[in-house]
Amino acid sequence: MPAVLVKLFADRQISVSPEVIDFLSLRMDRDLDLARRLVTAIDTAAMADHRAITRRLAAEWLDKLFEPDA
Repeated sequence: MPAVLVKLFADRQISVSPEVIDFLSLRMDRDLDLARRLVTAIDTAAMADHRAITRRLAAEWLDKLFEPDA
């Protein structure tokens, strides 16, 4: 899963710290569709709020995608 996440971020021309990749890969299901949705959501949120992609931002979106109505 870490390699998949790195590739998905790289496809968007985003370099993400190994800390963020490790955090996500250890906490998410091994699901390619989830990985795609998560990377898209994190990238969109970071661009909208002019924020760096951090472990905190990744955690926020991981939680949001696992909410019952997500």
